[in-house]
Amino acid sequence: MDDKNGINRGLSALISQINNVLCFFGKLDCVTKMRLLISYCYSLHGCVIWDITNVHVEQVCSAWRTGVRRVWGLPFNTHNLMIPLISNRLPLYDKIRKRMLTFIQNCLLSESDLVSFVTRHAVWFGHICPLHLEGTLFIAAVSLMFIWIIYLMSHLISYIIFCNSKVDNDSFLLVNSLLEHIFVPSGSFSLGEDFADTDVQAMIALLCTS
Repeated sequence: MDDKNGINRGLSALISQINNVLCFFGKLDCVTKMRLLISYCYSLHGCVIWDITNVHVEQVCSAWRTGVRRVWGLPFNTHNLMIPLISNRLPLYDKIRKRMLTFIQNCLLSESDLVSFVTRHAVWFGHICPLHLEGTLFIAAVSLMFIWIIYLMSHLISYIIFCNSKVDNDSFLLVNSLLEHIFVPSGSFSLGEDFADTDVQAMIALLCTS
């Protein structure tokens, strides 16, 4: 069964929530707006049963990245890698996978024998494995014991994989410099009187796309 309809409902809800936050709280500072975005737009109800390989999941992730760009006033072509760093959150795709792992873990450890049995059967014989992580140590055909290890270490593994495989020290320095420039218009940071607003915006655009 295709999860397209369920994913599209989640996408519509996410876009609506992001628009509401930016509409009602658009005049607040970026840090506060980011906290509100996470508080009101990060629920993604139903994502734990999505087919993570469905192409429409990327549309949800793209909508989230667009929302983060709007919160921080970043150009539309800002590198995707910078979004999780500036928002201090894992990429949404990884976050959805973590929630899936937690959901399956809870089902496996459920006090209900029926729920536990059905989940084990799904993992063993139904090939339920939401860990389609191309380019990482995860593979689709894994043993149940390996899955258990992943469940118990899911948060740590997700963070390590993201940091080690995609983020280097230069990226962190780049984001720190970007944040300094973003805080200039609000008066939280100063580059000196020699820099006009247009210069600051030009530097932000350069940092976001370099």
